[in-house]
Amino acid sequence: MKKLNRLFIKGTNWALAGLLSLLGFACSSDSEDDLPRPEYGSPHADYSIKGKVINKHGEAIPGLLIEIVPDKEYQWVDSVNTQQDGAFVWNGSLTTPEYDISVEVITSDIDGDKNGSFLSDTTNVYFTKEDLKDPGGFWYNGKAEKEVIITLKEKSQE
Repeated sequence: MKKLNRLFIKGTNWALAGLLSLLGFACSSDSEDDLPRPEYGSPHADYSIKGKVINKHGEAIPGLLIEIVPDKEYQWVDSVNTQQDGAFVWNGSLTTPEYDISVEVITSDIDGDKNGSFLSDTTNVYFTKEDLKDPGGFWYNGKAEKEVIITLKEKSQE
């Protein structure tokens, strides 16, 4: 009886292994005509805004707060500060159900009179499908980069 059970289990294992290997090969294909495999995730792209903040004389303004507010559907704000040369860089990854994205860049003077007193300003930066480079796959739509120069007015010029 033991010998019969072993023989039955061995035969069943061989049959299952053979069946599974046939099914596995039948389901896999490297053909380009196949439909794309489903993936988990959301379409997204990497965005970069490089900029410089200057006064009306073209001089750099350091120590400013730069707030990045993507389309109205986003519920978050990201921020960076201007460097000594007035430059700033923001890098972020945004979900892109649509290709056209508008990003608000809000510039605020947070250091008081240290570098002069400036009015806040809002600049809109637009990204379109044509701006996206290096697409990498089904969920990665590529990366886009924009450069901006923001000129702030002094508070005394009101």
